[in-house]
Amino acid sequence: LLALTLISSLLVTGHAFGLKAADWASWVQAIGSIAAICGAFLLSSQQHKKDALAELSRQKHESRKADDNELAARTLAVRNLVQVARAGIESAGKLIAQIESGEPEWEREKFEAHIDQTRAVLDALISPNTDHLALLAALEVSRMLSQVRSDMRHIGGTKRQELLMRSTTAVADAHHSVSRLTDIQTKMLDLCRQRGILIQINDFQL
Repeated sequence: LLALTLISSLLVTGHAFGLKAADWASWVQAIGSIAAICGAFLLSSQQHKKDALAELSRQKHESRKADDNELAARTLAVRNLVQVARAGIESAGKLIAQIESGEPEWEREKFEAHIDQTRAVLDALISPNTDHLALLAALEVSRMLSQVRSDMRHIGGTKRQELLMRSTTAVADAHHSVSRLTDIQTKMLDLCRQRGILIQINDFQL
């Protein structure tokens, strides 16, 4: 379009000033050079825009991928916390039941050992990257396990009933904490499904 405009202007100007053939040749050559430069500039500009759009698309893709990976990792972390917390609560409840029924001490050892193991795994799963609400719930379960383990270790005498009641209440409270963890897990799994993120869930073996 620019070249056509220049040629039209040249024709009008040439007729007005009575240009000779040699002058016409020079002008045509000059216009051709200008047109070539303009064409190269336009092509370069279009390629630059194309490259910029491609880079922007790549950055968005990489950012989305990083966000998805982070969400998947946080979801799996909460899932693991739920499993371990449930296992710990179950062991704590069984330990209390064993003591209430008057079972021999050696019968309690497996539940005591399982509580210790579960609490260690639970604490190891807690990290600064853990979802804030999930972190609080997991810490509450960990404290419950520590309290029950301590109370049942010192059970006896006049405080027997008091310690049993306190531990039973602690286990009941821990169930509420796990319910909150489960709600968080459900919401995060739903979000993963909405974003098309596949979550590979492996159950903890404790």
